[in-house]
Amino acid sequence: DCSNLVRKRLSKAESEIQLLKSQISKEKAVWEKRFLELQRKQLELRDQLISEILARNGALFEDDISGFIESDITTSKSDLENHCMLDACASEEPLPHHQRKTDVILLKSENLSASSKRDLSGSLLSWSSSNSSRPSSSTSRNSSLVTTRSNTKPYRVFVPHSHLDLQIGHRVRLLLPSGRINTGTIQYLGYLSGMQDFCVGVELETPEYGQHDGVYEGHCYFKCKPGHGVFVNFNKLLMAWE
Repeated sequence: DCSNLVRKRLSKAESEIQLLKSQISKEKAVWEKRFLELQRKQLELRDQLISEILARNGALFEDDISGFIESDITTSKSDLENHCMLDACASEEPLPHHQRKTDVILLKSENLSASSKRDLSGSLLSWSSSNSSRPSSSTSRNSSLVTTRSNTKPYRVFVPHSHLDLQIGHRVRLLLPSGRINTGTIQYLGYLSGMQDFCVGVELETPEYGQHDGVYEGHCYFKCKPGHGVFVNFNKLLMAWE
């Protein structure tokens, strides 16, 4: 009877295990299908974003080109008109008004095509080179910001994991024996006489009641104002920065 009962339990457990396996395989297939769909959508969105960026940049480039061409042609026309008018005025025999106007029109029709095309091609080349070498306003602001930051002295904030991470002159935030938190500068690193733990001597920025100076048991480890010196264990340091 006991053996039959055990066999029934085993068969029931095996059937439950098989059922769980089938459910897990079905869920795995569903999630794999869902993952592939999401991956496909991600690729489509990425391609769409890339195409929009390229189209926007192309439109901006075409607008810049067209505006530059129009301004350059206008400038060439005005320069040519001024040049022709000066030549007409500087001539020895003044011409009638309608003849001067006709000469200006003829000069413009003859010289504008060659001169403007030549100037326009050179201007386009100079514009493309200057546009490629000229940084944008945001890039200029970023470069100036980087230059300003590089001129200032950098500092690194870190949590010391060992006394080897510390140096004399590092600023630290520490937990005082009174339970308060204060800020100071490391003035001593090492062992004190009669103590087995590694100690850190800190000169506090603000005086703390109950503290002394850099003297411990008659031996001066560092000099500071009265009430600004404290010796703490390494594990009392909360953070440090160079």
